[in-house]
Amino acid sequence: MNADYIEWSKLPLTQLETRFWAPPSDDNVGYERYYFSELSFAIGKKGQDGIDYLLLASKKAKGPRLAGILDSLSKVDDPRASQLALACISQEDDTVVLAAALDCLRFQQVPISEDDSFLRVAAGADSVLRIAALRYIAWRDGLAAIPVLIQALGDPSPEIRCAAIDELEEKGLPELIPSLEPLLADPDPEVRTVADDAIKQIRHNHAL
Repeated sequence: MNADYIEWSKLPLTQLETRFWAPPSDDNVGYERYYFSELSFAIGKKGQDGIDYLLLASKKAKGPRLAGILDSLSKVDDPRASQLALACISQEDDTVVLAAALDCLRFQQVPISEDDSFLRVAAGADSVLRIAALRYIAWRDGLAAIPVLIQALGDPSPEIRCAAIDELEEKGLPELIPSLEPLLADPDPEVRTVADDAIKQIRHNHAL
């Protein structure tokens, strides 16, 4: 909990509403997602009026503001919050898609529409977004996610390769070992270690 949040939590809802639509201070440029997440949490702590305001604000909020609202509402026991997360799955903004994805995980809901939003994020430039998207795809699609995860084994980012290995290990299928074995010679030492551990674990589980 940062100092801004502690200070914001003392303000009345009307002042927080005004602050929510104002540009972030210079100190928060580059940290807009975190800024609006903390601000949204402060609004949500104002009880039902705060929750209602966030749900209303979500209708016109975009980018980091909408992602911040989703972050805050992920802690709320309100069916409208889960409906909002599902509705935001197909947003164009990757930050919003990720926040919605994590909300869906928390609410244990699977998106109804079969779109390519997460595949698009998984192919994006931000490794943090891509790792979250891959993990969500693995959870959402189960065994059907295996082709996406195998493709990610060839990703330029070692972090992505490690995430894909972890998720394939979770699938636990012996037939995945041939796809993992080339990673034993990966140029990145962490990838080699993760691949070796994954193969050993799958073999152990199946007594191979």
